[in-house]
Amino acid sequence: MRKDATIQRGATIRDVLRTLNDRENFLRGIIGSFVAGSYDKAQAVVRIGTSGKGYSPNYCIEEGDEVFEGPAGIPMHAFTKREVFSSRSYDHKKILEDDFKGEDWGKPMKYAEIVELLGEVLREKRA
Repeated sequence: MRKDATIQRGATIRDVLRTLNDRENFLRGIIGSFVAGSYDKAQAVVRIGTSGKGYSPNYCIEEGDEVFEGPAGIPMHAFTKREVFSSRSYDHKKILEDDFKGEDWGKPMKYAEIVELLGEVLREKRA
């Protein structure tokens, strides 16, 4: 990402694309993570990390949702599967397995939306 870029809370991967140096490889990495992790492509979602400056954004893939009672009776959400990946490495290395979603994640996107974005990037590249 360019040094002047910042990621807003509630952003989607589409919102971040304009700031990435290599949009095609970023999207291909996300798709590869979906496939390698055997995620359900119809159910799982991907979110962009919104903490920090956003030079090389992390993203998480989440699948399933369980609600349980937390401290003081507050409902808590956990995922049956959630992994965080770093886009700093070429192979989008998994850096964390986590059941809980914090606040520093953007809005969810489905696998099909990521594939569609990649198609847009490739068509733009050919034009």
